Amino acid sequence: MKMMGEYYSEDIEESLLGALLSKESVINEIPEIKPDHFYHEKNQTIFKEILLMKGSGKPIDVVLLADRLKKNGKYESVGGGYYITGLLEVCPAPSRAKYYGNELIDYWKKRQKWTLGTKLSRGDEIDIEREISKINGEPQLANLPIFKEVRIDRERLTTATYSYLDLAKDTTDAPDEFILMSILTHWAGLIGYKIKYGDLRPNIWTILFGKSSEIRKSTALSVGGKPFNNIQLKFDQGYDEAVKIYKSNLREWKNLPKDEKKDIPKPELPIHIKLILDVDFSDAGFYEMLKNNPLAGTIVTAEFADFNYKLKRDITGMGNAFLTAYDGDRMSRITRTHGTEIIGNPAFSILGATTTGNFKNVFTATETENGLLQRIFPVFLLEPTKPRKLYLDRKTMDKYHLKLFETMAMNWFRYDGEIEAVLTDEIRDSFSEWEKKFITEPKANHVTDISPHLERMVPGCLKLAMILESMERETPPDTLIISQQALDCSIMITENLFLPSLVYLLENEIIFDKNIYNENQVEKAIKEAPGGILDRTSLSRKMRSMKPYQLDEIIDSLIEKEIIGSNIEEIKREQGGGRNKGIYQWVG
Repeated sequence: MKMMGEYYSEDIEESLLGALLSKESVINEIPEIKPDHFYHEKNQTIFKEILLMKGSGKPIDVVLLADRLKKNGKYESVGGGYYITGLLEVCPAPSRAKYYGNELIDYWKKRQKWTLGTKLSRGDEIDIEREISKINGEPQLANLPIFKEVRIDRERLTTATYSYLDLAKDTTDAPDEFILMSILTHWAGLIGYKIKYGDLRPNIWTILFGKSSEIRKSTALSVGGKPFNNIQLKFDQGYDEAVKIYKSNLREWKNLPKDEKKDIPKPELPIHIKLILDVDFSDAGFYEMLKNNPLAGTIVTAEFADFNYKLKRDITGMGNAFLTAYDGDRMSRITRTHGTEIIGNPAFSILGATTTGNFKNVFTATETENGLLQRIFPVFLLEPTKPRKLYLDRKTMDKYHLKLFETMAMNWFRYDGEIEAVLTDEIRDSFSEWEKKFITEPKANHVTDISPHLERMVPGCLKLAMILESMERETPPDTLIISQQALDCSIMITENLFLPSLVYLLENEIIFDKNIYNENQVEKAIKEAPGGILDRTSLSRKMRSMKPYQLDEIIDSLIEKEIIGSNIEEIKREQGGGRNKGIYQWVG
């Protein structure tokens, strides 16, 4: 059954958008609206962009909106310049925007009740009171993480992280959000083997996503990793010296008479300590590096898309191994010469950066890739968060304070034990209350299934708390008691950085479930066809990347969900005979 005009109004939708584009302050006067309050998809798209412009602090007008839509590849799909500029003409009075907004919500409620009635008529089991309550309840934009600005709250930072960002502020215009996660992920590589809470280790996988190359991702990796790179340089220099001594001793040992060699052990190659793990690896090289490394380490890659591409290649066989590694399970591989090689309880971290364009070029949404991305903490920024700093105005880091940070890091490096993290009853209760709210609210307010990602973020928040708390200790304590400050900061990072970034990436299909993605593409093709009707041949041409059986499964699913209808049209030939032609119609 197709939705009738009494359930939506093109005039109301277009007048509201026109009001928003005519007068910028109008957006603060309208009721709390979300994109799916609009019936037409093109209006949903335009409203999303307007909200994102508001969230990033940009002016709202027709020219800037058109520019954003062109960059996002959505300009033509919403009707181009003719439709966008026409919105200004159809709005009789921007001052009536609040009225238009209320009318829009009323139409949305009618559609929801119509859908509810359809479900009831076909015998679906529904909690009617709950559904009616959801429809009548005012949607809270604040609970919709897609529109929440990805920004840190400096007042909720810990002392150490605040001090480091303050130390870095005159050196770069890279976003603090990126620098903060660079510091924390590098530090995680230092303490990954030294702290645990039960079986939980403080390893994290962080990816910095930038809309463009203008957002200084690589600079943030460098600034946040400055003390750790200095330490790695010392490790490398020490290793080089040790190798020279080793080679000299080996030569002397080889020159010994055979009877003396029996009593003198052969010199062993020194261990190369790796705080910053090699990124360009084979599976054999990576296993060898981890086996002989006293630190958990952090893989740092300035182009995560390339790293992800190499990781999933069959020749490395590392994709599945990484999934088990994140959860603290053993990594294993079978070799011809040594049999099965095992690394017990790996706890390495990953810190990467990429643009959305590069990432989409290599992401194929395989099961392994989606598993990897469920374990990643994304930080996504649409635009730079600071004014560009002139090159000659960029200062170097204060060496004295940088040295203090390096000294603290070395104190942790020298510690040879394992520290148990402890939660007091108060902190435990606080974390549990947050977890309940964190899991429930995004699920209720988001159409995409983000449950697997949310479930991973909960222990991730606790990992962050361990990292943050350890950074407050100049020397390792006997036990690491998690403070309210560390927990509050980790919750802020999870809610303000990771969650809205994740939602943006899912909403814009930068990361996605391939089956859901394909189903959405088929539905969209039928919905946007003239009259919402498309034949099988035309649909197959549009979905060339899908195999026929995949397309059949998706069509069956959409028919079962009553999103599309199906008919058979018989086509007869003049010379006799004929064939059947499948016809699909979008019914919503």
